[in-house]
Amino acid sequence: MITVDVKGGAEAEALLARLSRAEGRQLRNACRRAVRKHLAPLRTLARANVPVKTGRLRKAIKLKEWRKAARGEVGSRLVVDPGATRADPHGAFYGMMVEQGHLTRGGKFVPGAFFLTRAYAAGGQAAGQAAARDIGEAIDEVVR
Repeated sequence: MITVDVKGGAEAEALLARLSRAEGRQLRNACRRAVRKHLAPLRTLARANVPVKTGRLRKAIKLKEWRKAARGEVGSRLVVDPGATRADPHGAFYGMMVEQGHLTRGGKFVPGAFFLTRAYAAGGQAAGQAAARDIGEAIDEVVR
């Protein structure tokens, strides 16, 4: 015979009930703010590492919200905005070519600058841990 003794079950049940009653939008917004707050320094690092000719690529490095997040998921991502067209001054369609490298028309390989990769390597883990801590605090705040 196996016996399981659960201590604090009533408190855990009350906490889950308060969390389920908490307004979903308020919780999502608190989580979104925490994630954006800790991704902003990565954006700054990426912008500092990008090679600059005209400044268009530097301006195109942006934080964007997830468009089709599954129910209950919240997120932001650091991207190079390609813009609506090649001529769009708010985007840089060539961003990933500069990041990862590319072949020229003459067949010569131009190595990548890896500005996003280096930004994540420098601060990605710490940003994720800090965002998780802030999300926990945001959940505590909403539940109270």
